[in-house]
Amino acid sequence: GNQLWQTSVGTESDPMRWGSSSSPILLNDLLVVPAGAEARAVIGLDKNTGQEKWRADADGLGMVWGTPAVAAADGNPEIVLAAPFEVWALNPENGKLRWYCASSEDDQFSSSAVVQDNTVFVLGGRGGGSVAVKAGGKDDVADSHVVWKGRHNTRFATPIVYDGKLFFVSDGIVTC
Repeated sequence: GNQLWQTSVGTESDPMRWGSSSSPILLNDLLVVPAGAEARAVIGLDKNTGQEKWRADADGLGMVWGTPAVAAADGNPEIVLAAPFEVWALNPENGKLRWYCASSEDDQFSSSAVVQDNTVFVLGGRGGGSVAVKAGGKDDVADSHVVWKGRHNTRFATPIVYDGKLFFVSDGIVTC
């Protein structure tokens, strides 16, 4: 249990003053840190040294508390996350936006995107709205990659995909 490295990802706070609730994810040697509350950014760190490899800044990330997920289109991994009004896919090599898609009417996102078979599922909160979108593409993929859209919402609970079915909790009711 010896500390190998330590890196600050920011010292700000989100507008709600809730602090961060997102978890980092690991993709090969890249530690992806959603630092929305701290820095309005998603940050890619070298898992061995803690050195910053890239930083994806966006003001909207200050209203994101979900954890990113990894999707792979044609064998190319991408970091997907729910953001206010949209779903984003970042290139893990440089943090640049690969594609995006309108998702809901929410100006904040507390739940995490989930992925199964290269389909990204995002369910909004207060404003409602849900979307399933195929991973891959470039720029706005709303017309080319959306599988379905709905009015489902979860507020704070992240959905799960199990046995080919999407489950989520809303207002104390579990829906499949």
